Amino acid sequence: MKKNRNIHILSFIALAGLVLSCSKMDSKYSDFIKDGPIKYTGKPDSLKVHPGNGRLKLSWVIFADPKVNRAMVYWNNRKDSINVPITRTGGTDTVNVNLNNMNEGTYVFEIFTFDSNGNKSVKTEIVGNVYGANYQRSILIRPVNVASVIGKDSARIDWGAVSYKEGVSSELSYTDLSGNYHERVISSDTTSTLLPNVNATTSFTYRTKYLPSPLAIDSFYTAYKTVKIKGAPFEVGKTGWTITASSEDVSGNRRAVN
Repeated sequence: MKKNRNIHILSFIALAGLVLSCSKMDSKYSDFIKDGPIKYTGKPDSLKVHPGNGRLKLSWVIFADPKVNRAMVYWNNRKDSINVPITRTGGTDTVNVNLNNMNEGTYVFEIFTFDSNGNKSVKTEIVGNVYGANYQRSILIRPVNVASVIGKDSARIDWGAVSYKEGVSSELSYTDLSGNYHERVISSDTTSTLLPNVNATTSFTYRTKYLPSPLAIDSFYTAYKTVKIKGAPFEVGKTGWTITASSEDVSGNRRAVN
């Protein structure tokens, strides 16, 4: 009987200690929830950066939370920011934010949404680039390996490889033998281009277009270049030729008579 009484006493002491401990824990966190649980608004979804020339655009989607009525966008370690009003339609809404007059470089953007009661979302972060003069100086025109007449009145351009994958196409213009002006857009995966109704007196002008990102809102272009079309190759008769070389590579079989 005495043993059972001791067990009851120990159980009571343990229960009292647990209650006291929980009371102390509640007192630690009560200040944080005295006004009720923290409410978060819906954060931006499908956030994207659309880079441009001295500018960029941010876009995201709001699927739910009809209470969201604005957003704050921060960059440059929160030294710069913009307040973005948001009008909800009751369904899925897309928000577009245009940032102009931006210096060329890489930026980290932090975005929070808010409702009319001041509740805000958790942070959404994205990295984006702004392009400008430095990028413009780095792009190269797509090379032309050869442009020559084939057949009677047509020419073929054989293209070299574009220097960077961002070079998406080349814009070409020329005037044919009838005086008609033509403009062509040549994809960068095209290896050769046929120009009809031209001859060896014809020239064409072209430039290469660069898109620094598939989502870019601006394109960059190289300077124009003019290329003269070559005449068709023909065999030159060697009758009456004489050898005048003063040296030859005998061991490599690159003799003057060859």
